[in-house]
Amino acid sequence: RAVGPDHQRTVTVQNNVAVMTVQAGDFEGAVEQYRDLLARQERLQGPAHPLTTTVRRGLGITLARLERWEEAEAVLREALRASEAEGEPGTVAVVTTLGQLGSVYEALGRADEATGAVDRAVALAERYLDGQPAHESALRARSVVRGRLGDEEGAAADADAAAALRAARGGS
Repeated sequence: RAVGPDHQRTVTVQNNVAVMTVQAGDFEGAVEQYRDLLARQERLQGPAHPLTTTVRRGLGITLARLERWEEAEAVLREALRASEAEGEPGTVAVVTTLGQLGSVYEALGRADEATGAVDRAVALAERYLDGQPAHESALRARSVVRGRLGDEEGAAADADAAAALRAARGGS
């Protein structure tokens, strides 16, 4: 049975293509793909649907990679609002988005907001996702933000904690 352009499987595959476009280094191409996909997904499922939020977060992360900080902030804040509205505050989506927002705030020179976002990401990860890859990612995000803000001791502690979580899971 064939599926059309508005089928959720098609949308999921197109999101995966946008991710691969980012991985290939074509950030502008990925932004265009994410924007088209986001418009369609909002029309099909609404702005709060989990896949819409996934697409929005991908767009925000890609905009940040292009150093389009203000756009990235707006998109990621909307993704965070939608993720938080989905239910549990400690989902991988919320933790990931907070970590990304922390990096955006740091790039915008807003140290207090950067620290607040990554501290919240780590606290939620510790409470809800202890030991999972998102917990490690939150620690790494906070380590980067702390290092850029001059807290080398805190950055090293977070990097060590992230490495310990990875090792406990059998990673290298």
